[in-house]
Amino acid sequence: MKKSIKAIAAVSAALAMAFSCVPMTFAAEDVPAVQTEAEPEAKKTGVTFEESDPIEVPYNGCICMIADDGTVFYEGTDTDAKCVYYFSLDENGRMEKSYKVSRYTNDKGENIGIMNDRLKQCGEYFYLIYSEAYGFSMRETVIIKLDSELNEVAKYRAPKAFNIDTNGEKIVYMKANHRTIYSTDMDGKNKQVLYTLDQDSPLDVLNFLVVVGDYVGFQKNAGGSAPKDCKDYCGIIDLKTGEVTFKEQRSVQQLYESNGKIIWYSEESRDIGDSFMITVPEGEDVSAYISEHDKKNREFFKDGEFYVFDGNELSVIKTKSQREFNMTVDDDGNVITYVADGKGNITFKIYRDNKLLDTYTINVKGFSKFVANNGVITFCYSGRDPQPGDWVTLDPNMSDAEYEEYLASIPKIEYTMKSATINYSVNQ
Repeated sequence: MKKSIKAIAAVSAALAMAFSCVPMTFAAEDVPAVQTEAEPEAKKTGVTFEESDPIEVPYNGCICMIADDGTVFYEGTDTDAKCVYYFSLDENGRMEKSYKVSRYTNDKGENIGIMNDRLKQCGEYFYLIYSEAYGFSMRETVIIKLDSELNEVAKYRAPKAFNIDTNGEKIVYMKANHRTIYSTDMDGKNKQVLYTLDQDSPLDVLNFLVVVGDYVGFQKNAGGSAPKDCKDYCGIIDLKTGEVTFKEQRSVQQLYESNGKIIWYSEESRDIGDSFMITVPEGEDVSAYISEHDKKNREFFKDGEFYVFDGNELSVIKTKSQREFNMTVDDDGNVITYVADGKGNITFKIYRDNKLLDTYTINVKGFSKFVANNGVITFCYSGRDPQPGDWVTLDPNMSDAEYEEYLASIPKIEYTMKSATINYSVNQ
């Protein structure tokens, strides 16, 4: 019997998409053991750190973004998961600005929730982007325009698409089996094709998409007959001129935006084998054969790479380890990452000009996410040990009704999310 590693990866991706529907925080201790490598100490260069006392976050919320002025916004749900709240907090943990999205029952009797939601800033306005969903079924996209106080200004409906974004003037999305990128006005008019793959390259695929200002960032994978023949590219579209450019990199994965920049990141390894297939004898453990395949057919990188487009050029930022996550660029050009050791220790790293300036380590349970700008790192954590329900397996063949029933059956876990800040100052 033969099993395809590519097929196994596809199943993993499908499950990851399913998990995006379930609000859940994972403890740092739950992160696979690949993160247990000791981190080298940085040479101290005069970075000053000062950590604040934590505050409790309402609705067990977690950080979702940081505004240009340094305001941190959180996302949380009520105990019955009927409403999703987006809000900011004062220094005592009291909600200031807020906006909520409520579940509703449509004319078919379906209980409509949301998935793939995110909050972003475009100029003086914020845009809440999410897909309406019933169970696993994604419906059309909703985009809410909010003012600086999170008051609703306008509401738009856009096509159903997993990869979709806006700059406040255009909606850009990926359709046609991840082979075509379109744009429309905010009202859905003036639909245009921004880029489509050549029909002579059926193995090529587009994925992920971010819009920052006048530029669209995306990922392109040029398929080949064997893994070693595949190539990854950072793709950029100029919305003003329509020009499309590509830059090949060693491994281009999901992208996001940070402080007006488009950022892609590289995986920790790439497949350099001659075949996608491995032979697994009947009844044998597949994972053991995948491990042997990796030893022979995968190249593992010793450092990490992030690819950053600032509106003018695409640069490569290297990190000491390929296991550093969620790189962000602050308003002074400092690069901040973090790495977990699997034992509750989270080390933040600050780089400048590809040089590691300094590190700062915290020890918390259930580390979730961080944002940084204006000399402040803000992070969230649950403060609890791993729970049995943190890692679950969902059947991708589950019906919408079964999925809704599953959501209702999840035990309510008692914990309180916390948020703390670290002030940092880089001495020039």
